This record gives sequence, structure tokens and C-alpha cells, in this order.
Amino acid sequence: MLNYSNFLKLFYVICIVCNFAYSGYTQNIKLPSSVNTLHGALIYLNKNYDVAFSCNDTWAKECKIDTSLIFKNVRDAISKLTKSCKLKFKRINRVYVILKPELSNESSNIISQKRSSKNYSFKGYVIDVQTKEPLPFSSISIGISQLTTDESGFFNYKCSDSVVNVRIEHLGYNNFQGPISSSEVNKIGLRPSVNELQTVTVEASQNTGFVETIDPPGIIKLNDKLASLLPNNGNNSLFALLRLQAGVLAAGEQTNDFIIWGSYKGQSQIRFDGITIFNSSSYNDNIGAINPLFIQDVEIHKGGYQVHLGDRVGSVVSITSKSGSIDKYGGALSLCNQSVSGRVNIPIAQTSSLQLSLRSTFPNIFDPGTYNADTSNNFYFGDANLKYTLPLKNGDNFKISVLGNLDNYDSKSIELNSFNKYFSSIERNRQQFGASVFWGKKWEKAGQTNFTTAYSFLSTQQENELIFEDFQVFGQKFIQSNFTKNTISEYYVKADHHLPATHHQAISFGLRGTYMQSTFLQDSSGVTSKNTLSSSYRMSTYIKDNISINKFVSIQPGFRFDILLSPIVQPFIQPRIDVVVKPLRNLMVKLAYGIYNQYLVEYTVVDNLSNQIYYWDIPGNKGLEPLQGMHYVAALSYGQQFFNFEIEGYYKTISNLSRFVFDSNKGELVIQNGDARIYGVDMYFNTTFKGQRIWFVYSLTKTEERFGKMVAYQRAIHDQRHEIKMAGLFRIKPIYFSINYVFGTGFPNPNNLVSEENIRVYSRLDIAIMARHEAKKYTLESGLSVLNVLNTRNISFNNFSNFPDGSTRFSRALPITPTLFINVNF
Repeated sequence: MLNYSNFLKLFYVICIVCNFAYSGYTQNIKLPSSVNTLHGALIYLNKNYDVAFSCNDTWAKECKIDTSLIFKNVRDAISKLTKSCKLKFKRINRVYVILKPELSNESSNIISQKRSSKNYSFKGYVIDVQTKEPLPFSSISIGISQLTTDESGFFNYKCSDSVVNVRIEHLGYNNFQGPISSSEVNKIGLRPSVNELQTVTVEASQNTGFVETIDPPGIIKLNDKLASLLPNNGNNSLFALLRLQAGVLAAGEQTNDFIIWGSYKGQSQIRFDGITIFNSSSYNDNIGAINPLFIQDVEIHKGGYQVHLGDRVGSVVSITSKSGSIDKYGGALSLCNQSVSGRVNIPIAQTSSLQLSLRSTFPNIFDPGTYNADTSNNFYFGDANLKYTLPLKNGDNFKISVLGNLDNYDSKSIELNSFNKYFSSIERNRQQFGASVFWGKKWEKAGQTNFTTAYSFLSTQQENELIFEDFQVFGQKFIQSNFTKNTISEYYVKADHHLPATHHQAISFGLRGTYMQSTFLQDSSGVTSKNTLSSSYRMSTYIKDNISINKFVSIQPGFRFDILLSPIVQPFIQPRIDVVVKPLRNLMVKLAYGIYNQYLVEYTVVDNLSNQIYYWDIPGNKGLEPLQGMHYVAALSYGQQFFNFEIEGYYKTISNLSRFVFDSNKGELVIQNGDARIYGVDMYFNTTFKGQRIWFVYSLTKTEERFGKMVAYQRAIHDQRHEIKMAGLFRIKPIYFSINYVFGTGFPNPNNLVSEENIRVYSRLDIAIMARHEAKKYTLESGLSVLNVLNTRNISFNNFSNFPDGSTRFSRALPITPTLFINVNF
């Protein structure tokens, strides 16, 4: 029973609690004297009182405020500050929306309100709140509508509401969810989830995670936020990132040509700012052909992709570079024990920016062969990038992007035993160049048009020599030498137009003209066996629509029409469609179908010893037809705040395959035509908890082919049945630790593709540890990365030499490779 003394004690406690609660509620707010604009006041309130705002930056920065004012609480502060700036506010879902007075009444017409007859246009840019870089290909949800920003981070939407609630997601950034106004061009800044930065314009909720698949099916979206945290040497972070994704082959470490969903060599298209990258790595296989300091976003379209993408029957890897800053100098410097790389951003009159990057390799200080004067392996790689960006006041965007690289490689291998001598020599030289010009035109009411023109060029020269000597038979010595030179160039002009997205539709269409030319020369032991010059002209057009039937179902039909104008006139029709069904909030079912043609092919030349050489050529003559593929894709995905799961199944067919095989009876190369079928399943799971991330991938693939007179299908040379990948990223500020492991069941014997036996399983463990120090004007990263920690002796796929005695010598994949690195961003 409660006595009088206990009652008094309880009464005093309640009074004290109520006093604290009341004083906390009525706590006066005094802005610092350094805060003299509305923009600064909003930042202060956001940082100290955990409130979020949606406000035009221009209004907030131009409005001066009285720093002597004292406010009773946050709402009182917002009310008085906006009133002094002749603005008004409306609170919607925990977000204070600040508007001009004439918009205040309209702001209450949010999504649930009855629509007016007037159409309002919503335009905006999604940017990184720290660097002000545009975030291309961000996912935007407005009601049942699904949009994607373009290369400049721009979106355009039209509806009968003057204020709409949007949700914006970009990989590696916190989500934005809140209202936007139709009165102006909105600039929405997203907060990088890695750096945990503060921003006044973002209502940050759950993370999007680092690795996830977005609509439609067959797409993986990545960006540069993760690459520097994974084990790599800082020069090939693109492959380090891609190899851990579902459906991208990691075994064999074929970094110079990504094998995705069982596609053949040359069937995966890689584009950098619209420039075709015909070869994505150096001969060292540790140096990527694109400087990681220039990369911002990567989209992998594994299959079933829409009509606006690609000229390949396999996959498309689309890479977007950084846009640069128009109002401040900046850049990055990366140094490791094998190379030095730098990028600088120069603002020009605060209206445009110029970016320049340079990279060069030097002898690896950790490689024992570096200190051996008789070393048998030498290489050099150097590249340069340049980009000019001019964002215009009317919303237009103009860009010029240029890249070029040089790659020289010389390798000799000698193996002796009691019976034989095996000698192999390879000397290769490669030059790659590309340039693109982009102009994005924003129309007042008609949407946006993107004009792009690009030129891409690759020249490869290679000399191979094989010497086989049989010690048991006196005088038996076999010598074979091959010289090949291959050049390929592509030039295109295209225009893509995107109508403003509406509540149910997002229509786009385009027109493109393409010219390609290739040369190939092969000289075997002093005799020219193949010498070709090919070219072609092609016109292409497409139209596609994204139809949101309701919040559960969306359909994206597309139609593409290509016509070859030379060397022969030939039309190609390519219908494509994908469907996304959301029976539950976190569950999605995705389906896709499409027909695809490829007009530039990397053919195989097989010599009398079954050694293979690859070269680019243009079909259309000499019995060669453009490749045709057919894709069927089905996927099921389920996601929660802390984990995502996805399973994708696919079936693809490829017809009009061709290869050149040496016929010993005729003593010349003959053409073999064939087809292939590819099917498989990818399973992907990732979980995120308190900044720690773990993901698991399993891929099952089967690639079968038949050439010439074969009736039954047999395994393709790059067929690997099973691959398992596990990776983890852990953070204890300021230390980041990452680890990944890949296991693959291996490839078939290239000399016996009928056999189900694999030549060698693949396994590799990589680790990295990095410390990050963030200051006001720079970020410093330093650490150690170790690739192939266990020094497993893996083979490098498709790098082998066959000898006359029937033996095969395979090149070794990456051995244990430690890398010390320092990265500075400023």
C-alpha cells in the first residue's frame, strides 16, 4: 500500500520528469552567429535537431536571416525563418517542404488528393551531395511509375499533381523519400552510405546496399563506392568488382573479355561514355583498360535487355565516367608497387570543367623477376583520359570524352625434361583509342533528346613462336611462327528522345547510323594464310515503352529495326519485351524475351595444332552471316531492409557462329559454321547489418555447341558448370577489411571437348585491409591487398600452347600478388 512518504517521493519524481520534458520541448533555439542565410540555418537544424527539409538551394542561399532571433522550438524556427524570406512551408511525412507562397495551397495536393485537370512537369537532377557529381541511372519511383535518370542524372515526369512523393535509389547511397515540387528544376542530393555524410536535402532511410539487381531482369548495377574497398591492385578494380557478380565468369581470370552468362569471346559489348572498348584489359591481366579513377557507375546487362542497348548477342557492360565539378578544383592520386595514376579536375570560369587522368606502370617491386636481368616477361601499359563537361543554364548538357592506351607485352617460356624441349614466345603490341561527344537537350514540354557521336579504334599486332625438340629422335625439331595484325574501327551517330514520363507510360525512341571497318593479316611461317579488309554501313531505329498497368504489374515492350546497307542490303527485326510483377511489396517476378543481332564478330582461327587466334571482323560476305541470338530470362527476387535474395534462370541460343579451321588435306583454312545453346541459373544473396556486408553467389551454366557436320552438341571451350563466390566487407572505423573467395569446377580439355572431365578446378582467396582518414579538403586511404593468398596454381583460361607430341602447356593465372597502395582524393 502506498504511504504518504512514498507518495511524496513519487510526486517529486513525476514533477522532475515533467519539468525536463517541458523544458526540452520549450528549449530555445539560438542560431550561431556564423549562420546568416536560410541555407545555413536549415543545415544547422538538420544536423542538431534531426529534421529533414526539401527546399530550393537557390532560394535558401539568397535569403539573408537575422542571427539575433531566438526560437521556441524547431517549428517556430522554420515558421519565422520562412516568413522572413517570404516563403511558406508544409510538413509532409516528417519532411518540411519549403515553397513560395503561390505554391503553398497547391502543396497540399499530394498523391492521395483528387487530381486537377492541369498537367505539371517535374524535372530534376540526382547528384552526390558531397562531390555534386550527377548520379546516372538512379531508380525513381513515383506512385506506380518507375523511372531511371539518364547519363546526366536527369529525370522528367508529368502528371496532374503539383507536388508528388518520390523515392530515389542509387547503389552505395542512402535512399531519398519525400515530396518534390513542379515549380522548378529539383536538385536532389543523395548521401553516400560509405562516408555517412550529412545533407540538408535528403531524408535518408535504409541503405540500398552495394550489390543488387534492379528492374528489369538481367541487370546488375554497380558504382565506384565499393571498388576501392575490395581486394585489387588499384588498376583493375572494374574486373575485381565484376568477377564477384552473379553470372560473370571469374574462373580463368579472362579479364580482357568478360564471359557473362556463357557468351563467347567478343559477344559482350563494353562501352565507356559511348565509346566501344574492344579490349578491356592489358596483356598483364592486372591492368584494366579503363582508369578506375575515372569510373563512376557500371551497369551490367546480362541478357534480356531492351532495344536501346547494344549490338551484341551476349551482354552489355555500360560504364559512365565522372562528370567533374564546375566550381572547385579536385582530383585523385593512386600509387601502388606496380603503377602510378592521377586525375585532376579543373573548373573553367565556374561554367564548365576539364578532367585529365594519366596512368603508367613500372616494374613491380614485389616481383622477384624484376631484379633478374634475364627475366623472360616484360610489359608496359600507359593510358590517358580527358573529359570536358559543360552544363548549360537551360538544363542542357554538353560533354566530350577521350581515352587512349598503349600496351606492350613480351613473354618467353622454356620447359625441359628428359625427353623433350618446349619453347613458347609471345610478343604483343596493342593501341586503343576512342572519343565521344554528347549533347543532352532538355525541351520545355517535349522531354529530352540526347545526341551522341563516337569513334572507337583498336590495333593489335602479335608474333607467336613455338619450338618443339624431341631429344629421343636425333634432328627432330619443329618450329612454327605466326604473325597476325588486326585493326577494327567503329563510328556512329545517334539521337535518342525521351518523352516526359506519365502516370502509366514512359516512351522513348531513337535513330542511329553506324560505319565499321576491319583488317586482318595472318602470316604463318612466312606464308600469308589470311588477308582481309571488310567494312559495313548500318542504320538502326527503335521504339520502346514502359507501361505501368498498376502498382503490381509493369510491361516494357520494345521494337528494333536494323538494316545493313553494305556489303549487302539486309534487314533485321528484333522485338523485345520484359514484364515485372509485384504480387507482394518485397517480392518481384521478372520475365524477359528478345531477339538480338551482332554485326561485328571476334572470330577464331584454329591452326594445325589446334592453337587458337582471335580477330575482329565484319560478317556479310565470304559465307559469314551476322550472329543472331534469342534470350529467355525469368527471375524471382525478394528483399528486406537487411537482406536481398534473387534467383535468375536463362536460356539463350546463338546461330550463325563461324570459325576458321586448318584443313590438313587441303593445306588451307576452311570455314566451319555452327550454333550454340546456353542455359543456367544464378542465385544471389546478400545481407547488410550495421554497416557490415556479406554476399553469396552460386552460378550453374552449361554452354554447348556444334560445328560443321556435328549432329550432337558438345561442350564449348569456355563451359564451366559450377561457380561459387563469397565476399564480405567489414568496417570498424576508420578500418575497412574485405575478403572474397571464388571456387569454380574448371574448363574442359580444349583438345577433347567431348569429355566431361575438367582440366583443373579453380579457387582463389583474396583479402584487403584499408584505413581511411577524412579531412575537410581531402581523403587519404592506405592499405594492403593480397590476391590469391594461398598461391593456388590456377590456369588462365584460353591461354595455352599445343605441341606436336599432343601435349598442352597452360599459362598460369595470377600467383600470390601483394599490393601496397596509397590513394588521395582532394
